[in-house]
Amino acid sequence: MELKLDVTTYSKFAHLDDCLEHLHHEDGSPTHTDTNFGCFNNLNLDGPMDIPPPPPSSDYLDYRSSLPIWSKRDEFLSTVRQHLVTAVICEPGSEKSTQLPQYILEQSHAEQVPCKMIFSQPRRLAAYALADKVCKERGETLGSVVGYHMPLESNYGLGVALTYCTNGMLMKTLTNRCPKDFGQITHVFIDDVEEEDLSLLVCLKSVLNCHGKLKIVLLMESRCTVNRLQFFFGEAAKLHVPGRKGNVKRLFLPDILKDISNFQYCYRGIDDHILESGMRIVYRYRNKVDREDDNIDHHLIAHIINVIFSCSKGTILVILPSYEDLIVCSETLLTSITLKPELLQVVTLHENVSIHDYQNALKQSDEKFKVIFAESLVESEGVSYLIDCGMEERKLYDNATRTVSLRNVWITEEKANLRAAKCTTGETPVCFHLYTAERLEPPTKSESDPPLHEMYLQMGHFFLNNISENTLNNTIQDLSRLEAINENRTVTPLGKVLSQFSLEPRLAKMVGFGVVLKCLDPVLTIVACLSYKNVFRPPRRVDLERDALDTVREMGEDQLSDHLLLLRMYQTWQDMKVRHKPLISNDFLDWNVMDIVHDIRTQLLSQLRGIGFVTVGGENRIKKLNENSDNWALVKTALAAGYSGRVLASNQVTKYHKYSAITMTKMLSLGRQVCIMYEKMSDGEVQLGTVIAPITATLLCETVNIRPLQPSRDVEIPDIFSNIIRISWLFKRIIYKRISNPFYKLNKFEEELLKACCDIICNEEKRLFPSNPENVGAPPKSFPNIRPTTTRQRIELIAQRPPSDMISCMISCPIRERKSVFFVIKPPKLEWFTNAIINRTWRFASKTEKRMFPHFQKKCDVKLFITADKLDYFQGLAQLLDTNEGDVTKPCRIVWLSTEQVNFDDIKLLNIRNPYNDHRLAYIAEDGDEVEYWCAQRLSILFSK
Repeated sequence: MELKLDVTTYSKFAHLDDCLEHLHHEDGSPTHTDTNFGCFNNLNLDGPMDIPPPPPSSDYLDYRSSLPIWSKRDEFLSTVRQHLVTAVICEPGSEKSTQLPQYILEQSHAEQVPCKMIFSQPRRLAAYALADKVCKERGETLGSVVGYHMPLESNYGLGVALTYCTNGMLMKTLTNRCPKDFGQITHVFIDDVEEEDLSLLVCLKSVLNCHGKLKIVLLMESRCTVNRLQFFFGEAAKLHVPGRKGNVKRLFLPDILKDISNFQYCYRGIDDHILESGMRIVYRYRNKVDREDDNIDHHLIAHIINVIFSCSKGTILVILPSYEDLIVCSETLLTSITLKPELLQVVTLHENVSIHDYQNALKQSDEKFKVIFAESLVESEGVSYLIDCGMEERKLYDNATRTVSLRNVWITEEKANLRAAKCTTGETPVCFHLYTAERLEPPTKSESDPPLHEMYLQMGHFFLNNISENTLNNTIQDLSRLEAINENRTVTPLGKVLSQFSLEPRLAKMVGFGVVLKCLDPVLTIVACLSYKNVFRPPRRVDLERDALDTVREMGEDQLSDHLLLLRMYQTWQDMKVRHKPLISNDFLDWNVMDIVHDIRTQLLSQLRGIGFVTVGGENRIKKLNENSDNWALVKTALAAGYSGRVLASNQVTKYHKYSAITMTKMLSLGRQVCIMYEKMSDGEVQLGTVIAPITATLLCETVNIRPLQPSRDVEIPDIFSNIIRISWLFKRIIYKRISNPFYKLNKFEEELLKACCDIICNEEKRLFPSNPENVGAPPKSFPNIRPTTTRQRIELIAQRPPSDMISCMISCPIRERKSVFFVIKPPKLEWFTNAIINRTWRFASKTEKRMFPHFQKKCDVKLFITADKLDYFQGLAQLLDTNEGDVTKPCRIVWLSTEQVNFDDIKLLNIRNPYNDHRLAYIAEDGDEVEYWCAQRLSILFSK
C-alpha cells in the first residue's frame, strides 16, 4: 500500500531527532515479568496432596449402585491403575462425569493413598453443576474435598482432591505453567472429548512425558474419536461404559406435526383463535418439511409447549443455539401461553449467567409448570420433555475473508442421542427433535476450520493436527502482522499477553493499545461488540430499508465510521436500560445482542484487573486509563492496531456495504487520499469500516510505502522519511513494552515520543474531521439487573411494548405486508353510530380526514375502531370505502366489518397498548388518533370472538 503524505506532515517529525538518538541506544524489545502473570487464568496446582476422607453421608449409595455404570466400577479402576491413558466410550445417560471421579476418591481413601484430580469440561455451567452434584452425593460442602475453578469464579480449599474446571482454564494452565508444576496432580479427566479438543491433548501429552505417574482419562461418546487419539498417546486403553436404557419416546419433525394435529382434543379452555393460529403453524411446517431451512421456528416451539401443558405437568428443557433465540423463544411463549402466570416458571440459562442465578433457576418447584430455555445441556433433575432444535453455535474461521464468525451448525447423531437421554422423568419422557431423521446422517467435514489464532499462541511450537494448510498459513501470517510471533514463528512477549484474553489476538491488541493510549472505555465497548455479533443486521423487508439507512446515518454522525455506529448503539442501549424503557428489536436492530455484549465487556474489564492492567489506585486506575477517552482520533488509533493487514488506501476501495456509514459520495467529498480499516471484505466490498488518516496507518502498519504528496525545497524528505520509519518502530515498541508489562514505567524520552506521535495523529485526524464526536468517552452507566425474575413480571414487561414481527406471526401466519392503517373514531353523539349502521356512511372531522385520506389514496386499507364519547366499550369495526373528494358536506362510504361490542375491561385485562400514544391503553384516544399496526391486530381479534 502506497500512501502520499503532505509535506507539513513530514515536517512534524523533524523535532524528534534528539529523542530518536537517545532511544536508538536503548533496548527496544518488550519484556514482561512472569511473576503471577496470568494467574487469574490458572488452576491452583500448589496445594497439598491429601488422602480424601470418606463421604460423610451414604444417602445416595443406593441410587449410585443402581446405575448401569456401577457394574464397570472395578474394571475402570483396574484399567486406570495399569495404563497412563484410558479412553472411556460412554453411552448417553451413563453419569460418567460424576461417578468415575468418585470411584477414584473412594479407592484412594480405601488404600490410604493421596490423590489430586482435575476434571475438565467444555461448558462453564456444567462444570459447576457437576461439582455441586458430586458434593450432594457425598454429603459434603462444596469447596472442601470437591470444588470448581473457572476464570473469575471459584470455590475450592487448599486440600481439595477433585477440581472441576473448563477446558479453556486447563489449556491456559498448561501453557502458563511449567510441566513440573503438575507433579502433585495424579489424574486428569477430559470430558466430552471432540475433534476440536485435540490441541488440549497435545499440551497434556507434554506434561505426561514429564510425569510418568500421571493418569489421563478421556471421556467421549464417539468411537471415531478414539482412533484419532492413537496419534497422540499410542495404544490407549479402551473401556465401554453403559448408559441408562430409558423409555424415551423420540419424535422427529414429521411425527411431531402429525401428533400435534391429533392433540387437539387435549386443549381445554383455550380460545379458538389461539388453537387456530397454532394449527396454521403446523400446516405451514408441513409444506416446508422437505425444504432446506436453518431458521428456528420459535412459534412451533411455543405451540408444542402449550400442547404439553394442556395434557400433563412437568419440566420442559428447550435447547437453542444462541442467547437471542432464548429471548425470542421465551417471549413468544409468554405471549401465547394459556396458563395463569402464577402456575408457570420460565427459566433462561445462557453461558454468561452467574452461578447464583443458575442455582436459583434450577430450584425445584412441584407446584409449577416449568420451562428451561438453555444454550446447552444443563444438569437439571426431573426433565420430562426435551425440545431439541438440532443446532448449536460455533466459532468458525473463514479463509476467504480471514474473519471469525459465530454460525449455527447442525449437531451430530451422538449429540442428538445425548440430548434425548436427558429426559429421565415420567412414565414416558418425550424428546421432540425439530428436524428430520435424515439430518443425523454422518456429517461431512466442514469447509471451515475453527479459529487457530488463540490456539497457536497458547501452544507455541506444538504441532497442530488435522488443520488445513491454508488455514494454518493464514493464521501464521495474521499473527506475524500483529507481531504476536516473530520471524521464527516463536511467540513474542506481546503474543504471550494477548493469549491471556478470551478474545481473538487482534481484538486483545486493540484493548492493550486502549490501555496505553488511555482511551479504554470506548475501545472496550467496541471490542466487545466486534467479539460477538453486530446488533445491526440488514433488513429482510424492502419497506424497512429506508428506516435502516436513516438509523445508520443518524448514528454515524458524518464521521465515516461504522465503529462509531457500534459505540452509539451500545450507549443508546445503556440509556434505555437506565431509564427503564423497553427496547424493541426489529428487522434491522436486535437489541438482545447487547445483553451479551455488556456481559463480555464486564468480563474483559475483570480480566484486565486480573492481569494488572487496571488497578484500584496508581497510574493504572480506571480514571487514569480514560483520560483520552473523548479523543476519537486516539480511539481509532487503538482500533487500527488490531487491523494489521486490513487497512487499504481509499483509491483501492471501489465498493462499501449498503448499510455502512461510509459511502463513495462522502469519500470523494474529502478531496484527498485517506485510509480505511475494515472488519471484513467480501467480493471487493468493505464491511464495517472506518476512515483513518494516512499517518495513522503509517505508524501502525508494516507494509506501507510513503512518499511526499508534492516536492519541497524546505524539507529534507529522505532524512525525515527515514525518521518516520524509525519513529513507527519505536512508537509500537514503547506501547508493546507497556502491554507486555502492565507495571512498566516509561522514561522521559519514551513519554515524549509517545505524546508527540499521539499529537501528530490527532492533528492529522482533525484535518479530516474538524469536529470530534461528542460523548465518545462517556463512562459506562451502572444500572440494576432489571431482567424480570417472575413470569408475571416478564409478561407485563412484554405487554408494555408492541409485539415484534416474530411474535405477531402467531396472529397472522404467514406475515403479510402492512397495507392496513387503523384509526380511532369518536363521534360526539351515540346517534351517529345508529345512523351509520343504517346508511353505511360516516362524516369525519376535518383534522381526521387529513390524517386518513392520504393513506387511502396510497391504496391502503383504512380501518376504523368506533366508540362514542363517554362509552366504556368499542361499538364496532369498519373500513373506509371512499373519500368525499374534498366536499366536507358529503359523507364517506364505509363497510362494517363487525358490530360486536368490545369492553374496555377486556382491553385492560389483555394490556393492549398503543405505541403511537405513549403506550397508553388502546381505548385511551382522541378522535382521529392512529393505532399502531400490531396493537390494532390484537384489538381486531376481539371483534371476531
